[in-house]
Amino acid sequence: MKLKHIMFFLLGLVVFFSLSACKKSENVYPDGAEGVLTGHTGCKNNGAKRNSSPSQAVQPVQECIEYQYNGENTLLINHINAVFNCCPGRISADTQFSDGVIAIVESEAEHGCYCICHYDLDYHFYNIPPAVYTIRITCEGGEVREYKVNLASTLSGSKCWDSPLQDQ
Repeated sequence: MKLKHIMFFLLGLVVFFSLSACKKSENVYPDGAEGVLTGHTGCKNNGAKRNSSPSQAVQPVQECIEYQYNGENTLLINHINAVFNCCPGRISADTQFSDGVIAIVESEAEHGCYCICHYDLDYHFYNIPPAVYTIRITCEGGEVREYKVNLASTLSGSKCWDSPLQDQ
C-alpha cells in the first residue's frame, strides 16, 4: 500500500514538471525578437505651457503610429507627435513581446520644465516574422495607443489620434 502511494506521488511530480517545462515564456514573442528606440527628434513645437488654453482657430495635432515592414523580419515603427516634457532629459523606451503584442513603454528621465512638446520617436524591431500583431505604446503620461497590424498582408500603414497637446 505504501509503495502505491509513493508511485502516485512520483507520477504526480513527473506530470507537474513535464507540464511546467512545456510552458511558453510570456516575455518573448516571437523567439529572438528584439526592439530598440533608435532616435527621436527634438521638441517640434517650442514648448506649450501646461494647462494653457489653445486658441479657437487651432486644429488638433495628430499623434500617429506609422509602420513599415520588409516582408521578412524587420519592422520599423515611428511614433509621430509623442508628447513629453520640453526638458525631458533622456527619452527612453522598453520593449516586450507577448501573445502577439509588441509593447512599447516610453518614458522621460526628467520633468525639467513646466511645458510639453511633440517629438517623433523611431523604433527598429528585428526577428519579427509575418503575422498579425497589436502594436501597443504606453506613453509617458499613461495614455495607451494600440494599432492592430497584419504584417503577412500589409507592409506599411498608419493610425492617428488627436493629440492631448495642441500647437500654440
